[in-house]
Amino acid sequence: MPMSVETSRAELTVPKDKRLFGALAAVIFHAGQRTGLDEAAQGALSEAAMQACDQALELAVGEAGEEPKVNVTVENFDDRVEVTVEHHGAADPAAGLDTFVAGGEGKSASALQGTGVDRVQYEARDGWSRTRLIKYAAGKAPRN
Repeated sequence: MPMSVETSRAELTVPKDKRLFGALAAVIFHAGQRTGLDEAAQGALSEAAMQACDQALELAVGEAGEEPKVNVTVENFDDRVEVTVEHHGAADPAAGLDTFVAGGEGKSASALQGTGVDRVQYEARDGWSRTRLIKYAAGKAPRN
């Protein structure tokens, strides 16, 4: 049962220190609870987000002498949770989208397998790459 249908947003900056992934998982679980995702869906989305962060950290470069990092935004809506992973550095489609998409190259991005992710969006602009992982609450159809 959803705690609230009010939209919330959390922004985290994750340096090359995987110990902070636990905090990210907690934020995703909380957003999932607010939206009404079951525990399995919350865990699957959290795992997918951590994989995306891990791969983005491998590609990230620091700006103006700063340490490499990824920016993560977790938003919950009444029908979905969105996790956005953004990094400055090499543009690689979705920083590991191949781990989410069935069959790899030439296959539809809608063919997501066993990840708990319903939709993946990717964009690169001005040296920044952004991957958005979207999980819809059960019984709520995606909006196009």
